[in-house]
Amino acid sequence: MSLVEELKKKSSKILKKWQDSLIASYPEDTQHFLKKEKDKFANPVGYIFKNELERLYNGFVDEDQDKINSSLTEIIRVRAVQDFFPSAAINFILELKEIIKNETNWESFSIEEKEALDKKITSLLLLAFDIYEQCRQKLYDLRVHEVKKHVMGLLKMANLVYEIPDPTK
Repeated sequence: MSLVEELKKKSSKILKKWQDSLIASYPEDTQHFLKKEKDKFANPVGYIFKNELERLYNGFVDEDQDKINSSLTEIIRVRAVQDFFPSAAINFILELKEIIKNETNWESFSIEEKEALDKKITSLLLLAFDIYEQCRQKLYDLRVHEVKKHVMGLLKMANLVYEIPDPTK
């Protein structure tokens, strides 16, 4: 059996462990909430993690780049607004390799299959970092815009803003 076939065969077990590992990066009370609350409106983060991690895994196994991009973006958007260092926010990608090693008959696969999996996980990790950085940049831009808007409002209230006349008119 090839590595891809085994990844498909054992997908539910691997996915469960991967979801648990992602949720384990949160404080204990948050972990409990993310696991137990099933309502997508009461627990949107848990809902996103459960659904998008499954889509991400399936896209990863099937090499469906569109699925990978959209699912990873949804997960990383959540992680980017939370109080994580970049390494902690995307570490769940690296944990997939260990989970696969533990849940499959790892030693029976060829070196080529193992190297291919390693390259795929590395590519996924780099993509996650790029997405994380884009999300953080967007947050930064939004904050700067809000500060500028706030300062301009204060200046107007204090009558410290003057329009410069156009000399060409």
